[in-house]
Amino acid sequence: MAESARYLRARLAASQKQCYAIMQDVQVAGGALLEPGPLHAGIEWLHRREWMERPPSESRRRPYQLTPSGRAVSIR
Repeated sequence: MAESARYLRARLAASQKQCYAIMQDVQVAGGALLEPGPLHAGIEWLHRREWMERPPSESRRRPYQLTPSGRAVSIR
């Protein structure tokens, strides 16, 4: 699994988050800076596997969340 996808899954396990919130959360939790490029690569990786989705929202800022199959896959 891509390293950025691991960070994403760990950060999204508790709640929905937007990209900027994910980047901040990763930095606070692990001290690592997750740049936009790797962040979006991880998002794409999880989305292709249908482990992540963006639920419908009226807001311009649509958060990401894990799908049930994304939650079921263990973090290795």
